[in-house]
Amino acid sequence: MAAQDILLDENWDLLIENGDLIVGNSDQQHIALIVVTGPGHWKENPFLGFNAALYEGSNTNPTEMKTNLAEQIQSDNGVLNQLTVSNGFIVNIDAERLIN
Repeated sequence: MAAQDILLDENWDLLIENGDLIVGNSDQQHIALIVVTGPGHWKENPFLGFNAALYEGSNTNPTEMKTNLAEQIQSDNGVLNQLTVSNGFIVNIDAERLIN
């Protein structure tokens, strides 16, 4: 069963419909939040976060980026299947959370 959580909109604001918070499948949202946040952003897990903005346009080896991102996703019970990087920018992420 997929994780259920409060959903966020494309601006990372709470998704509200008819005055109520929307709850739904949040697996991809969890992965996206790991990608954009960095260590120290999560009180309950201060080491969680990839912080993709630090890598953008850098000359970091794509293999190193993949290893770092895979470790972060794995710490939230997920797996990184593929990471596509072009000129230091992440083009595509194929990842999924595993069933608890």
